[in-house]
Amino acid sequence: MLGNGKVAVTGTGGSGSPNVSGGGGGCFIATAAFGSLSASSVDSLCSVRDSFVSGSTSGSNLVSMYYLVSPAVAGSMNNSIRAVARKLLN
Repeated sequence: MLGNGKVAVTGTGGSGSPNVSGGGGGCFIATAAFGSLSASSVDSLCSVRDSFVSGSTSGSNLVSMYYLVSPAVAGSMNNSIRAVARKLLN
């Protein structure tokens, strides 16, 4: 986890998938799909999460559940899955 609570994409693994680390603030799957936490789509998704979803108990629970499963999902995304994720998230 990074000190600023963000997800970091630190190059690519042997399969060409991004190495994703961190948590507590970043959007794992979107970061893996777009290749950078600083991508505008990732920033927009994080803003929606912070402004709307996390404001309620059920939204906060959903975000907590997302952080439990999303690192594994993001780490296993291949190029084809990342392309589909980008289309769905845009």
